[in-house]
Amino acid sequence: MDLKNSKFIHYPRTGGRFVRACLTELYNHPVETGMTPASNIDGQRWGIIRNPFNWYVSMFHFDKRGYMFCDYIRKLNEGQIDYYWLMSKFLDKFDIGVATYCFIYFFCDWRKMLEEDASVDDLKPYIIADKIIKYEPNLIENIKKEIGLTLDEEYVFNKTMHIGESPDKRPFMEFYNYELIKYIKHKDRLLFKLYPEYECNSNKS
Repeated sequence: MDLKNSKFIHYPRTGGRFVRACLTELYNHPVETGMTPASNIDGQRWGIIRNPFNWYVSMFHFDKRGYMFCDYIRKLNEGQIDYYWLMSKFLDKFDIGVATYCFIYFFCDWRKMLEEDASVDDLKPYIIADKIIKYEPNLIENIKKEIGLTLDEEYVFNKTMHIGESPDKRPFMEFYNYELIKYIKHKDRLLFKLYPEYECNSNKS
């Protein structure tokens, strides 16, 4: 990847603000702001994917609106909490979760996918991002390994949250009961098909 001509895509709740700060402060690297999707960006594009189970916990802490965790996740995935443009169209048409919707919107040709019928069972043909880096288990090491960027978190922040912990320090999977795990596995089945290791990490299943 030609880093000088690449753009970072900020998929929400995947460490994007930290990465953007590092790229801006350390490298003067061109960064797409406003959470621009890959479909609207020329040149090479890269971003970060996070385990859906961890991602939902992060979303809950970001904007739980007074709900209990299980209620919040179901309302979010049923379109009763609408955050992103076109989200309800995708949730209704494809019976997918919000984590999968965000992956499609930011990393895929979402316009082409909306033209397809509702039987889409594989996201690979729609991916247009040039590189998608996994958040777990160590985002900084993964970025260094995948694209050769060394991000110095001490330079940008005085302290950072340890990757793999929720803000209240509980392991992410402690937020889930058996029924909610089944629910997420169904809703985000297309993501788990791409990243089967994420489904295996749901140790209550």
